[in-house]
Amino acid sequence: MKKRLIIFSLIAVTVSLAAYSFINRDSKVLVKTTEVKKDLPNTPVSFADKKPLEFFFYVGSRFESIKKSKIENATSIYDFISAEDKNQIKKLLATELILVINDKRTHMREYGTEEILTSEQLKLLQSIGYSKHFVMKALYQNYDSEHHDFNPHYTVVPETQASYEAGNKALLKYLKENKSKDSRFIDEKKLQAVKVSFTITKDGIMENVNLDRTTGYPQLDLELKELIKNAPGNWIPAKNQDGNPVDQELVMSFGLADMC
Repeated sequence: MKKRLIIFSLIAVTVSLAAYSFINRDSKVLVKTTEVKKDLPNTPVSFADKKPLEFFFYVGSRFESIKKSKIENATSIYDFISAEDKNQIKKLLATELILVINDKRTHMREYGTEEILTSEQLKLLQSIGYSKHFVMKALYQNYDSEHHDFNPHYTVVPETQASYEAGNKALLKYLKENKSKDSRFIDEKKLQAVKVSFTITKDGIMENVNLDRTTGYPQLDLELKELIKNAPGNWIPAKNQDGNPVDQELVMSFGLADMC
């Protein structure tokens, strides 16, 4: 009988120790797991906590606008350079008129060595139509005997440019207020600034809406095109020197606020 009691007692003690060991082992695992979760480094920021990006819009000519009437009456390089820039020139070394197509300088260019434009430069200049682009480059020596150059880019515009009937401020307000506010999934380091070009015809109709490149986000590309297409109200067509309506290409520039 005593032997049975002793054996039973030993069994009970063994089972109790095993149960304690099992419970204690699980408890340690749980505590350890909790500590790891609590101390995880570099925890990703929630999309909900990400600060919304700020964007800018601009609507106008692609480059600095210059009226067709001005280039038709130009005779000198100084018709394209500001008085401030002119004061930096001690000696003019060379000039170059370059046509720009698809934002790239072409081989269609004419050279000169004096401030007065050559007959070839004048001929090329006067052949440039509305909404076309060019560079009037000037290589010069400044008063420190250093060589520099000016490279102003221009877009030829009509005498009266096409405009949004409600005004440019109203247009920019519409663009900013109707641009999707959800920018949480846009990486500002990957976003590309873009230009959406469109033509306002002589009848005041918008046509040929095109994106010059991708923002890096196809859905955003589509949104920007639809945004300008759906601007409420009317457009006033451009007019030439004779007061007749003509087509004009405009661009809507878009990018991050710190890109401008």
